[in-house]
Amino acid sequence: MDENTQSAEWWERQAAAQVEWWRKRTAGQVEETLRQDNLMYGGLIGIGVVFVQPFLTPGTAPLDLSAKICVIAFSLAIPLLAALVVLNRQETYRRRATTSVFVRVAKGSALGLGFIGVVAGFWHIMMIAGVVVLVGGILGLAVHSVGFVRVEEEDDAQTTHRAGSRDGEVMTYEILPIGAVESPLTDRASAPKQGVEGAPEAWLAFDPAVADGIRDLTVGDEVFVLTWLHLADRSVLAVHPRDDPRNPLTGVFSTRSADRPNPVGLHRVRVLEIDGLRVRVADLEAVDGTPIVDVKPVLDATR
Repeated sequence: MDENTQSAEWWERQAAAQVEWWRKRTAGQVEETLRQDNLMYGGLIGIGVVFVQPFLTPGTAPLDLSAKICVIAFSLAIPLLAALVVLNRQETYRRRATTSVFVRVAKGSALGLGFIGVVAGFWHIMMIAGVVVLVGGILGLAVHSVGFVRVEEEDDAQTTHRAGSRDGEVMTYEILPIGAVESPLTDRASAPKQGVEGAPEAWLAFDPAVADGIRDLTVGDEVFVLTWLHLADRSVLAVHPRDDPRNPLTGVFSTRSADRPNPVGLHRVRVLEIDGLRVRVADLEAVDGTPIVDVKPVLDATR
């Protein structure tokens, strides 16, 4: 077995180990998120039923404003929460969460209405109780947010997944996608080799968590988009440039081949339109669904 073959097999093992680690880690995160969501949905449904039930009794005295708010909020929230519970079971079965904007809006609305209903219900019982629940809810959200960020930071610092042999270990580092490409290109084989070779316009759809990062992009800007070429073969170390067998076999680090140990794509594009978290760009050869890992400005000679 020659050295090149050994090297290719080694990289293939590393790639397979990393893919398997990411698969398990992502699946675990999705399942835990779905479980926590179900706890919130079910808990709010239970609270809503308890709060609204006394108002359904015949002969109940006229409702004051807080009671009306409680009843209306839960009358909207409970059907939404019930639908989300059913959807959550489907997501759990499929082991993936939906990316639908409509579902995200429904989730936010249901949780917000449920919180309003809880505050109004306690307010109806005793005004000070409503104030305390309101303050407690805000503090609870703050504790959850700070704790979540802290856990993620510590997890990032401790992510030292290793895969290696007796000769040594290889440390891998975590890359978190910040969005995804939305493109009419769906087939890697038919996509242009470079953006200037007839690549279509495409959208960069960013995650809400990185909204501040794109706030200063403007129409006309030229930027480098770095992507993770998720369809690449990470075991490849040498290719025939442009997939032409007439070209001599060349090491991938001397080519722009998508197939390489760490398939980071580099695309120079021009911003055509900005619509909230979506940015339309020209000349992007990445296929639909390609994860975005970074965006950097194209600098001129003076910068």
